Amino acid sequence: MEAFRNQLPTATVERGKPLSRVIDSSIKAALERCTTTEAALYPRSQLYFERTLRLLSSMGTTQAVVLMPLHPRLLAAVRPAGWEERHHEVMTYLREVQGRYGFGLLDCSDLATFKGDPGQFYDGFHAKQANARKLIRRVVEALPSAFARDGGTKP
Repeated sequence: MEAFRNQLPTATVERGKPLSRVIDSSIKAALERCTTTEAALYPRSQLYFERTLRLLSSMGTTQAVVLMPLHPRLLAAVRPAGWEERHHEVMTYLREVQGRYGFGLLDCSDLATFKGDPGQFYDGFHAKQANARKLIRRVVEALPSAFARDGGTKP
């Protein structure tokens, strides 16, 4: 999924483009990326991710991993283009690693998981403040230990 986010469209709502056109650009970029990238996790990325988890664990923190939302039109367009397989691969990997590090895991890639608003996006990948606030509320509700008063440190 991160591969989709790495090739962002140049048009954004903030630059005065209508959201529908910006989403069209996001879909085009994501579909192009799907056709030019192998559906596989990068070992180097996994290595850095796990090193980060080890470091955070050694510090006694409670980690939270959240898959961020895509605009519903973008998600609908990329699902049949390989997104489902990639999503499954990522979730399988995260659950396996979660067993070793005990981080909280929340999949919010579908906007409905936190009752987000499709109109509150800058483009197909980036949520505006209103959606960000709803998402944060959902994460705090689902993974409260990561936001404990003691900074999420483990006892």
